[in-house]
Order: sequence, then structure tokens, then C-alpha cells
Amino acid sequence: MKKVFAVFALLVVSAGSMFAQGAWNFDRAHSGLRFAVSHMVVSEQKGRFDDFKVDLKSDKEDFSDAQVEVTINMNTINTEDANRDGHLKGDDFFSVAKFPTAVFKSTQMQKVSANQYKLIGNLTMKGVTKPVTLDLKYNGTLKGQGKDKNMAIAGFKMSGTINRKDWGITYGRVLDTGGLAIGEEVTLEATVEVNRKM
Repeated sequence: MKKVFAVFALLVVSAGSMFAQGAWNFDRAHSGLRFAVSHMVVSEQKGRFDDFKVDLKSDKEDFSDAQVEVTINMNTINTEDANRDGHLKGDDFFSVAKFPTAVFKSTQMQKVSANQYKLIGNLTMKGVTKPVTLDLKYNGTLKGQGKDKNMAIAGFKMSGTINRKDWGITYGRVLDTGGLAIGEEVTLEATVEVNRKM
């Protein structure tokens, strides 16, 4: 009987270890990455990146130990205007021929409340690495439905503001009224869904 119990305990520990390896699968189809910047002071230009990926590892149910890495394909910037997108890909802005990706790597998760965090890390863009702090909301985890019934599905929303000049993106002109034609501060917002086997 003791041998049977020992084998059972070993199987339970092994299964728990497999689940606790921490890697979650990124669901690109249910995720998005958007940005916005002021235009001519009185308006706002919005856009998105059509290709990015998120690597997330966590062993805790509340994701307080999460390690996050976001890789953005800068060539997929999309403001729904081909000429503007071409300009943004050029040397006045992102220089995507030389710097095709931007990468955010987290260094710390600070818990603010039950489901709110400060996600602290470094953003490397256009060859420059600077610290960034993002607000992260953990929306919860649930069991999948249908063909995904053996999956745990978790969702998050990340948001924050950066100054583009910190990464050497200084293009712009001053309006006659004194404001900037293109704002320096850029707001970022990402919705992220991940999953893994239960």
C-alpha cells in the first residue's frame, strides 16, 4: 500500500512540476497592440502593429512572478495610410531597415492591488534601451470551452506612456501657435491573451 501511495505521490508531484514550468502560449488572434500620439495639438493619430509576440512565464496563480517579453515587428506599423506608414518606417522615425524590431523585457512585477500591477522593464527601440513602467491589469483566468476545454486561458491589459525623443525619434516641427505638429508623448495599449494546458 505504501508503494502505491508513493507512486501516486510521485505522479502528482511530476504533474504539478510540468504545469509549474511557467510558459504560456501567446494567442495572437485575440491580442492587439495599439498606440496614439497627438497631431496638430487639437487631434490624435492612432495606429497599431500588426505583428508582435508575447513570451510570458509565471508559476503563480496571480501572475505576481510573471516574466514578460514583447517583441514588435516594426515593419508592420499600420496607421491606415500607406504614405504615412512608409514615412514612419524611414529614418525620420523608426529606421526599420536597420532596426526591424523593438523589444520590451520586464525586470519586475509590482503588485498594486488584487489584479493591478506595475510592470517594470526595459524597452529597446532604434538601438536605444530605456526603462519603462507600464500599468498591467490581470483580467483573470478561466477554463476554455469546446475544443479548448483542457486549456487555461488568461487575459491582460497593458498600458503606458513614453516619450519618443528618449529613443532618438525627434522628427517634428513647431506650429505657428507654438505647439508640436506631432506630439512627443506616445500612449501604448496592449490586450494580451495567453493559454496553456491544465
